[in-house]
Amino acid sequence: METTAVQQEIEHLSKTWNTAWLENDSATVDRLMAPEYVYVAPNGQILDRTAILGVILSPSYKLHHATWTELQIKVFSNDAAVILDRLQGTGTLNGKTFTDDNRCARVCLRRSGTWRIAFEQASPVKP
Repeated sequence: METTAVQQEIEHLSKTWNTAWLENDSATVDRLMAPEYVYVAPNGQILDRTAILGVILSPSYKLHHATWTELQIKVFSNDAAVILDRLQGTGTLNGKTFTDDNRCARVCLRRSGTWRIAFEQASPVKP
C-alpha cells in the first residue's frame, strides 16, 4: 500500500472539497460525491446526495467564512480513507445566519481510479 501517495491524494481531495463549498462550486461538489453519498448533519438529520446538492445550489446558501483545521487522514487501503477535521465558520441559508463548529468525518473511496466522498458526518463541538 502506498500510504504517502494516498495521503497526498486525500489531502488534495479535502482541499478541493472545502474550496468548492466556500466558493459555492456545485459542479465540483457534484463531481466529488459518490452516487450513494450520505450526510449526517450535526442535528442528526440524514441527507442524501440530492438534498445536499439542493443546499449548495440554493441561491439562499452562502458560506461567509470557514476554516478547516485539525486535519487527520486515516488510510485503510489504496482505495479507502477517512478525512477527519474541524470546520468553524458562518453562513446563511434561507435567510437565517448559522455558525458552525463541527468535527467532520468523510469516508473516501477510490473507484475506477477516481476518489469520491461517500459518507460525511458533522458533530458539534461543545464548549
